[in-house]
Amino acid sequence: MQTQEKKYPTFDEIEGFLQNLSQKETEKVTLAVEGRSPQNRPVYSISLTDPGTPSEEKQNVVLSCVHSTERSAVAVLFAVMDWLLSSEPLACEVMRRQRIVCLPIVNPDGYVGGKLDPEQRSRDAMLYNRWDMTGVSRPDRAPEALALQRIIDDLRPDLYTDVHGISLDFERQLMLESSASSPTRTTNRPYHQQIVRLMDQAALDEGFPSDFQEDDREVLHWDPSVDSLKAKLWTGRGNWSPGLYAYGRYHTLHVLMEITWQRSGLLRFQRLLRIGNEQWEGEPLRGYPNHVVAAFGPSGMYQMIAVYGQDAAQQRESRVEAWNKHHQFATAMVDPQMTGKTAAVFTLSAQAYGEWLEANGTLDDFAASLERHTTVNAEYIQNFLSGWPSGQNHPEPALSVWRGGQVGESPREDEAIRHGLALRVRIPYPKAGIQDVRLNGHPLARSREDGYSLWRARGFTFIQANVPPSKSQVETLWILTCEYDAGEYRPHWESWAGKTVNNRLNATQ
Repeated sequence: MQTQEKKYPTFDEIEGFLQNLSQKETEKVTLAVEGRSPQNRPVYSISLTDPGTPSEEKQNVVLSCVHSTERSAVAVLFAVMDWLLSSEPLACEVMRRQRIVCLPIVNPDGYVGGKLDPEQRSRDAMLYNRWDMTGVSRPDRAPEALALQRIIDDLRPDLYTDVHGISLDFERQLMLESSASSPTRTTNRPYHQQIVRLMDQAALDEGFPSDFQEDDREVLHWDPSVDSLKAKLWTGRGNWSPGLYAYGRYHTLHVLMEITWQRSGLLRFQRLLRIGNEQWEGEPLRGYPNHVVAAFGPSGMYQMIAVYGQDAAQQRESRVEAWNKHHQFATAMVDPQMTGKTAAVFTLSAQAYGEWLEANGTLDDFAASLERHTTVNAEYIQNFLSGWPSGQNHPEPALSVWRGGQVGESPREDEAIRHGLALRVRIPYPKAGIQDVRLNGHPLARSREDGYSLWRARGFTFIQANVPPSKSQVETLWILTCEYDAGEYRPHWESWAGKTVNNRLNATQ
């Protein structure tokens, strides 16, 4: 086989290109040096956005290539930057609605070296896996990773993506690609699996296939409780990475990519970035789907705590605050659920949980205790809950409660919720006619600022009570009730085996 001509530009060539780009696109591009490598090479960030849109209306996105030894991944981010600065309508819309910060060569020494020898593998692991909830675990040995952490902490991104690929510099090197998933890590994938399929399809439309990980291997995920079966389970395990850090600290949507060909990576990125401009199915507003900050246990199927805010900046403040006060929250649903009315209880502090939920074992006990509350309309709540049928899990109607705090977790001081919250329930009838919505027994009007929102998606009718900062800072117990007409009748039992035969026999008699 003949030696191929080198296809990747040198680091010096890339530096020259970035300098020229920042000088030509002074309004849309900001070039900065975020840190330096052990061999004193700069770690560049390139911020791209349309200055005509106010910053508070923009979502923050960070795109990186930590394993810069994998130079096909670096190539993808340069293709994305080139596309963002084009005149294509989608690119222009992304630039208007988002601030994209690229770190295409987090590991410049690795890019120059270009081969995954044992020393470089160790270096890659230091930059990528030596993280925890406080950030880079050995910042003295990983200044490049520390530069990336500062970007994440500053932007608290709505989306974080890290690209991986191939390292060798010959044209026929091959590696199967995957969108938003990793062949070795279960935590390097988004919580919305639909994102994976959307990105895969965008690549497939031009003939680039994708590996579906455990789907293609037809294996279940591993869990410590079934370790004896691990040889027949998915080999991926959880592990720390910059993306998991961003998720853990800021509830950032985390996406990883494994890319061989630049064009394929660009197609996947175009579909991913488009999501930030769309209205995700099940959400009331456009933007990346990272708005649900607490949905505990089985009750999370029915009720959720979500972010509050009228623009991207307000929603980001609400998201980050609520995500980091997750341990204070508890939710309770009335067991059993019933058609025509729903009630959801939310407490925002450990004290409120102890006073209103932990201390009251039955639905009647809870309703009676509300007479002590100074602002709840106890009479309305008591009437709403009276006569509730018995459930299948308890001998009498009860509140099924789940908490964000873990058993055995060290107690932490409660803090007021300063940036507002949204309290959400979903009704499994898409044509439900809403008759009455109340918060703590007081009627709510339609309002995104201080009232309720209503939308229909995925076969549900969503009701969301929007609690502004002026109220979330002072009240820690919220009871959201809704009365509705389902709009249709769905019997629980319509048939059994042999019904059709019996009907024929009856007709002939």
